Amino acid sequence: MELTPLSAGLAGAAAMFALQLLLCFKSKRTAIRLIPVYLVVAALLYAGATFLGVFGTYSAGAISGNELAGLVLLLVAGISAAGSALAWLIFGISKLIIRKKRKELATDAEGAVYKQVSPIVMGTFILKAINKKQAK
Repeated sequence: MELTPLSAGLAGAAAMFALQLLLCFKSKRTAIRLIPVYLVVAALLYAGATFLGVFGTYSAGAISGNELAGLVLLLVAGISAAGSALAWLIFGISKLIIRKKRKELATDAEGAVYKQVSPIVMGTFILKAINKKQAK
């Protein structure tokens, strides 16, 4: 398989997707979760600077080399950004589903509340229930 900008972008998208999804679910801090986004922004800034000729200009007749290189880098970085965006979308949807499930559990019967609380809180509920039975 040839290494074209499209295949490089797809490989970057797969890598960004995997890294972003891993960080979203495993990290508690937002700054850590945003590391792949920082990388994509840095790549986009580098592509823009290359396109504008900040690092030097060169041309081969009618074709401007720095503009062509900038466009290729922009294509690769843009496709990689799509992988990161897809991971954020999956993470957001899963968080919404989890939040909805927790609300449903909280509004169910008293026994269902025990599924979402810590053992200490569960013990408090049990002790209150025992005290109510003994008071009757």
